[in-house]
Amino acid sequence: MFSTCLESLEKARQHIADDPAFDPVWNCRTGVWPDQDAPKAAVLKIFKTHWMPDIQEKAVNSTVGIFFSVWIDEAAIKGGGLHYNLHALKLRQLPGYALESRKFATAFRAHFDARSTGWPAVKMSFGPQTLFQGFAQCPVGHGDVVAYKLAKKFTALGGVVDGLLKNAIKRPELLAAP
Repeated sequence: MFSTCLESLEKARQHIADDPAFDPVWNCRTGVWPDQDAPKAAVLKIFKTHWMPDIQEKAVNSTVGIFFSVWIDEAAIKGGGLHYNLHALKLRQLPGYALESRKFATAFRAHFDARSTGWPAVKMSFGPQTLFQGFAQCPVGHGDVVAYKLAKKFTALGGVVDGLLKNAIKRPELLAAP
């Protein structure tokens, strides 16, 4: 069931990879969640390397870090669209930074609130691990187009995340991180 959804998100990933407007500091991966043996969703994940230090090459699962994801599960299929969110997982464990999840979430949401117009059905009323989440309607067969547009919108927020991380840096030599 998720193979068609994964193909759609893979098209979006390829479009992102081919688009010169996407800065090469962005990593974009597709896969199934939680794993191949028992998939519950097809996922597209976008992040910068210093946001997700524990992710394995070509993997989409991570336990620590900050990432934007678009996913298609049974509820999305029934609703005629796809889900998206920005996660900040176990920030106290993010190497090189002194972060508190609730403070990070509050600061990010203060910046995002002014930029939230145009994000479909977006909500910020979650705990500190989900900074925002929404649902975007999309016609059957156009998940790749909608996922690409959401990814493009998200990368414009990368500076907000980087600015908050810069303020929480433990060691000055990490300022040179991409």
